[in-house]
Amino acid sequence: MLNKTNTEKLCYNKALDCARAGYFDEADNQLRACLEKHGGDPDLLILFGVVALEAGRIPKAVNRLREAIALFPGNAKLQYHYGLALVRSGDLTGAQEAFRNTLEKDSGFHDARYNLAKLLKENGDLENAIASYRELLARQPRHEEGLYNLANLYYEMDRLPEAVALYTTLLRQNPVHTGALVNLGLIKIRNGQTEQALTLLEKAAQLDPAHPQANRLLRRVYSKSVAAWHFDMLGDDNRNRAYLRAISNAVTKESHVLEIGTGSGLLAMMAARAGARKVTTCEMVGPLARVARRIVEKNGYADRVQVIAKKSTSLRVGEDIDSSADVLIAEVFDNGLLGEHFLPALLHARQNLLTGDAIIVPRAATVHGMLIACPEMRGVNPVKTICGFDLSDFDLFRRDGYKQVDLNVVDHEPLSKPVPICRMDFRSGRLQDKKQTHGLPIEKTGICHALAFWYDLHLDEDTTISTLAPVGTNHWKQAVHFFPRDYPLTAGDVVQLTVNRTKQGLDFTIDAAHQPHADLVGESRGEGVAIQ
Repeated sequence: MLNKTNTEKLCYNKALDCARAGYFDEADNQLRACLEKHGGDPDLLILFGVVALEAGRIPKAVNRLREAIALFPGNAKLQYHYGLALVRSGDLTGAQEAFRNTLEKDSGFHDARYNLAKLLKENGDLENAIASYRELLARQPRHEEGLYNLANLYYEMDRLPEAVALYTTLLRQNPVHTGALVNLGLIKIRNGQTEQALTLLEKAAQLDPAHPQANRLLRRVYSKSVAAWHFDMLGDDNRNRAYLRAISNAVTKESHVLEIGTGSGLLAMMAARAGARKVTTCEMVGPLARVARRIVEKNGYADRVQVIAKKSTSLRVGEDIDSSADVLIAEVFDNGLLGEHFLPALLHARQNLLTGDAIIVPRAATVHGMLIACPEMRGVNPVKTICGFDLSDFDLFRRDGYKQVDLNVVDHEPLSKPVPICRMDFRSGRLQDKKQTHGLPIEKTGICHALAFWYDLHLDEDTTISTLAPVGTNHWKQAVHFFPRDYPLTAGDVVQLTVNRTKQGLDFTIDAAHQPHADLVGESRGEGVAIQ
């Protein structure tokens, strides 16, 4: 307070201290007595109105400040606090006028300009709100809430580049502004910049672990970047125990283990716990790699397990890993065995990342199959006529190739016996021909719609996982490949099944007309060949 007597200053300060402590009645009495004794003073009148406002006596506050403005019409601070009181009263139009009056009397009153911009935005006058925020930032470029609110306004108007620029400016000024971190992360999500979004959101969550939006967005991004089957896989106790047993058999204290596709880091930590000297594991999905590193560190294996955020085919000895590995572990198999591109990864690893005598887990796989009739599933594989309507164009959205099923619950009828139709030896590097043909005797007359198939994963000589196992925790289940047309089959026929092995997986065709009786059931016409 300037140009005030000591008594006035003392009265003002006592009232202010009472108000700050929440003793509004006492503060009000102090100010009333002071005003009666010393007459009207703008600062005393402002505090008189503010005390009523903070005490929740909003009409009284509005009246006090309006009466004070009549006494001191040129006082900008009075106009400003009058505007604040009008906001609390719900008179937003009057509040806008009060803030404009404030700026007419003092164009440098930045809080008035900021509050005017907020009101304009709330009233839907977006262009004038933008103009007001811009004027504020032109006069006060580091006004934090001005930067933040204008960035938010740009975001709401879908003017994303302008929003990004302002959030970035704000974060250069204040790197720990959680609101800017979260909102900029949201824009990065919209733009498909997942890695940048995660960096921003994780920082916000570290600064404020209870931040609801940061945690919600993090879970949203992570859940979209990781397929839901990861959780079924982790819950597959038979799979976990089988891999644990095979890894324990394969690993020694001298082993350098390479794992392809670490996911959660589970198998890599199994190898480390089994005594491996070093475990190098890779994961091409960035969020998975980051979380896997955290998991490895939390479990105490960071000194022996290195998680590299790359595809295995991008790894180089001497750059990413210091030496060739003598054990390879992989669990990158879908319900159709090869749909996750294991063979190209195995080929690259054998030629570039492994010693010549490396142990490979799993060592081999055997695929079994049988021809089936399944009229209910056939209805939408492919989509044709539904309830008399031609919906065939909708078939464009159906995933091509085989689909996951549980043969224990899906209605189907076997037309042939299950037979081995493909075997691959991963450890020796010998596979059957890319195209193999088998003769399948038909045991039951019916309409063949599809081939049902599953596989045995031979982890080592003593440990095998079968995806035909009852569901339980068998997350793979089985697969069904639908043929493009129906095949009427008669008991006694021998149908030629051709298995085509591609980089993407297995594909199947049948020739129901050709019936060579000389072939043995399940015998392949191709010779085994080494991986090239």
